[in-house]
Amino acid sequence: MANKTATTTATLIVPSNAKRVSIIMENEGASDVYIGKDNTVTAANGVKMVVEGTFTEDGAGTPVYKGDIYGITSAGTADVRYWEREANH
Repeated sequence: MANKTATTTATLIVPSNAKRVSIIMENEGASDVYIGKDNTVTAANGVKMVVEGTFTEDGAGTPVYKGDIYGITSAGTADVRYWEREANH
C-alpha cells in the first residue's frame, strides 16, 4: 500500500507496473480527484474520484491498465491511497 498527495497540478499517483493485475485507489482527501493516464489530466477530462470514493480495476476477464495513473484536484489537496496486486511468477 502506498499514498500520494494530489494537488492542482497533475501528479503521478501510481507509476506504471507491467505486473499489475488489479488496483484499488481511495480518495482520503478533502477534494475530489480526477484521474487519467498522463500529466494532461484535468477536472474536465479526468475520471472523477469523489471524497472518500474509490476506484477499482480488477480485470474481470479483460486486461488491466498497466500504465501511469495521474491525479489532479480542481482546488486544494487530496490524500490518495492505493494498493495494487501483481501477477505471480
